[in-house]
Amino acid sequence: MSHQLGRRQAIVWAGVDPARIRPEDLEQLVYVGGDLGPAGRAGEVDDQAAKMLFALLKANQGRRRAMVIEVAGGVLDNAARTDAKTIWRALLALVCADELRKAELYCQRLTLSTDLMVRAAAEVMLARVYARAGRSSQAVDLLLPLIRNQLPRRLEPLAIAWLASALVDLGELEQATGLLRDWRYDGQLDLAHGRAELLASRGVLQLATGRFDAAYEDFCASGRELTDWAVINPGVVPWRSLAALCAHMTGRDLLARALAQDDLAASRTWGAARTVGFAHQMSARVIEDESSRLATLREAESNLAGSGALLDLVRTRYDLAVVLAGQGDDVLAAEELNLAQGDAAAIGNQLWNGRITTALAQLDSSSSSGRLSRQEAAVAREVQPGRTNREIAERMHLTVRTIEFHLSSVYRKLGITGRSELRQAMILTHDGSRARLQPIVW
Repeated sequence: MSHQLGRRQAIVWAGVDPARIRPEDLEQLVYVGGDLGPAGRAGEVDDQAAKMLFALLKANQGRRRAMVIEVAGGVLDNAARTDAKTIWRALLALVCADELRKAELYCQRLTLSTDLMVRAAAEVMLARVYARAGRSSQAVDLLLPLIRNQLPRRLEPLAIAWLASALVDLGELEQATGLLRDWRYDGQLDLAHGRAELLASRGVLQLATGRFDAAYEDFCASGRELTDWAVINPGVVPWRSLAALCAHMTGRDLLARALAQDDLAASRTWGAARTVGFAHQMSARVIEDESSRLATLREAESNLAGSGALLDLVRTRYDLAVVLAGQGDDVLAAEELNLAQGDAAAIGNQLWNGRITTALAQLDSSSSSGRLSRQEAAVAREVQPGRTNREIAERMHLTVRTIEFHLSSVYRKLGITGRSELRQAMILTHDGSRARLQPIVW
């Protein structure tokens, strides 16, 4: 603990007065997601590498975004005279700053490098850019062959984490689960590099499969790892926003609001459009008042619309449609859904395209505004992992045919396709009492 406190204090000193820290000591004080080993001879840090380290330090603290972008651009403009490790850090800084288009152009150029380390760094980061922009299929297509070949050892955990998250965004939950299991990242994580990102990625998978308590633990563990390095910026990993959503899903609303507000404040200080938009969207999820929720989602939509992060924009517009439909404004709700469907089509996300098609049909259906009957809600609550319809029938003293009839009605009213989505639907609609348009957790 004393070592961690000492490191955090040194990091703060370095951020306030860089002259107090020798350039070579910055190597031990700057959190870097993944890494490529020593740059140059041991103990040496040249002026350009030192500038990049200091810029990344400020990025981690969520400050001086314009300076971070300028320094990273300078490094990458002189990539031919720069080591792979410093290039990786510059690309990481641009992605953290939500300069996705700029980062993509640099990555594409660097994938032509004859330096194998530089090329590997560029390819992995290009996949990250694709994923942040919501082009998850492209990220998967790039990362799958990379991890089958030999990546630099310290980049492997990060590549696995980003691949798993991209798979979740496409609804490929079994494949993401198998990936983490095959690489033995489904249990205790003792590795030093990429641990925070792996924990966050695993948390997203837990979130998407409805294991909210486990997801909360993973997000908080990721947060502890980052806090040890004095990383405040949600542009690195938005763990507080994601933990807030999990806390909300498990009924800890005061905690959820506190976490969401902390992330929102930090994102505003950093000022990157995608990071601010995401924090607003997650904050809206835990707001009780519908008018405040609507205003917060509009703020999220405004930030995300110009950020290039189309999957985040899809999720935000869907959430807006849910609120508008709940207020009886079907015209505006349909407009948001159509905009979201256009964005989903632009990034080739079939999962969200199907979800929005279902939502539009639900909005048009005369039965979509119906609430679950008491019997339907009671049957829905009996659906637990591994419990069959026959077992539910025996518990409720009903026939299997009756259970099947009620579940079919439940699925139709909640706008879902089966029992795997039912638990989340029951939580988000308060046992089906507000089923005008089905909310989606992730």
